[in-house]
Amino acid sequence: MPVNIYSNLSGDGLEAEERKLYEMVNDYRAIHGLPAIPLSKALTTVANRHAQDLAENIGYLTHSWSDAPFNSGDSSIWSNMWTAPQRLQTGYPGNGYENAYWNSAGVTAENALLGWQNSPAHNEVMLNQNAWSNLNWQAVGVGIYEDYAVLWFGEEVDPTGTPSLEGFHPTPRSNTTTISTILADIITSNDYDFGIATAGNDTYSHAQLSTVQANLLDSSIGIDAIVLLGGDDSAVDDAGSRIYFGNSGNDTIQGNGGNDTLAAGRDLDSISGGEGDDALFGNLGDDIVQGGNGNDLLFGGQENDRLYGDAGDDWVSGDRGNDLIAGNVGIDTLTGGEGNDTFTLQTAEGRDILTDFQRSSDIIQISGGIRFSDLTLQSTGTNGEDTVVKVTSTGEELAILKNVRAADLKSTDFGENSTNSTSFEERIVQLVNEARSQNGLAPVTVNLQLMTAAETHSQNMADLDFFSHTGADGSSVSDRAQAAGYRSTFVGENIGAGYSSPEAAFDGWMNSSGHRDNILNPNYTEIGVGYILLENDTGSVNYNHYWTQVFGKPL
Repeated sequence: MPVNIYSNLSGDGLEAEERKLYEMVNDYRAIHGLPAIPLSKALTTVANRHAQDLAENIGYLTHSWSDAPFNSGDSSIWSNMWTAPQRLQTGYPGNGYENAYWNSAGVTAENALLGWQNSPAHNEVMLNQNAWSNLNWQAVGVGIYEDYAVLWFGEEVDPTGTPSLEGFHPTPRSNTTTISTILADIITSNDYDFGIATAGNDTYSHAQLSTVQANLLDSSIGIDAIVLLGGDDSAVDDAGSRIYFGNSGNDTIQGNGGNDTLAAGRDLDSISGGEGDDALFGNLGDDIVQGGNGNDLLFGGQENDRLYGDAGDDWVSGDRGNDLIAGNVGIDTLTGGEGNDTFTLQTAEGRDILTDFQRSSDIIQISGGIRFSDLTLQSTGTNGEDTVVKVTSTGEELAILKNVRAADLKSTDFGENSTNSTSFEERIVQLVNEARSQNGLAPVTVNLQLMTAAETHSQNMADLDFFSHTGADGSSVSDRAQAAGYRSTFVGENIGAGYSSPEAAFDGWMNSSGHRDNILNPNYTEIGVGYILLENDTGSVNYNHYWTQVFGKPL
């Protein structure tokens, strides 16, 4: 529906995803030694108006406006972009400069920032490089609408101040998904039937299949198979036992009941077995593989996967890549395979068996604030070649490490490094409380569950080669705090990378308005801090030092 870009629009303020993108841009600048850019109310209005103009009036990515064309080859009309803040009567006194992004699957803060980072021209604007090196950004605005994300930069301080928060509601986007209640084709035989979806972005629910096609799929004596073709597909099975093939695209497949076999295919997929004893294969791409209830078999395949056995006695294998492997509840058998793998253990979830822990490349993470000094390592096996990992205070056995001698294990094998993470984390807490005291605020106290959430996120950023508030599994800080057992009305998070000391990390946060707001938020009463040093950081995101603060107020 066409919009009037000269009238007040409901999206003129700042929404949750836009605030996240703003903070991620400043995090990115901080890593490169650049100051944070103040958030601008006027330029956020410009950004939101142009995002809506692109989506509703123009229909494709361009620096043009629906009433003001722009052509990079015609310098006489370049001002149509620069002077948009004045043309829209936002109150901003200077020119504006734009980064714009489009993604047909929808925009997130993460994919927008990555798109600009991978585009040299856009990256130079964000980092004041080359032609932009003499400009000093004093204001930035952020807009996200449907499939478009827009940043506007300015050299003048915005006299109108900062934008209002729009209640943290999601930015709407049109529904471009195909609802596949009818399969494109069904191939029947006496032994197996194959249901084939379309080549687009399908949402398939077996329970909504037509009676005719459901009867065709039930005509064979064997297990039916559903084949998802290209596109980003979502498939939900019913209580039956079936085989699903993901193929290309970023797919989500949920098995629900029955003993299912789910094969993710290529790209970035998420598969979950649900109820029943399932076999799950991540195959190519960085995948999330969850067993659900039942005794499941999980295979990560290639690339860097996250595998969760969930309830039941599961067999979990990372295969290739740098994987995160968690057995969760039950007596699980965990195998890392090739790569630098992270095994996660937790109390009250059963004793796991780690078949191939490699001290030279793998790490064991224990949640709940348990450190190496809290553990007892007991030799077992015929010749003491295996090790039982126990919690000293309770005697609970967390795991058996096969072919690893107790005497060889050190704190570094459990994610604690030579730079004394504990003292660095304690120093951050001290700096936070000093700043709060100087501003007349009560101190925050350390919460072990928030410590777990913070340390886990820092460890995952280091091990899984990313830097973002969104976890590699798509989790938010609220998700991670809840997974650690923390119950709160709200939580907040600061992250940092590349800082080699607590003081440098803290200064970086205090020089960024969004991070400073978290540190000085009077509503927060508790804190967790996680610091990880990855000395041999050879990934595409190689900052060596990874920091996370998580703030909360318990229920």
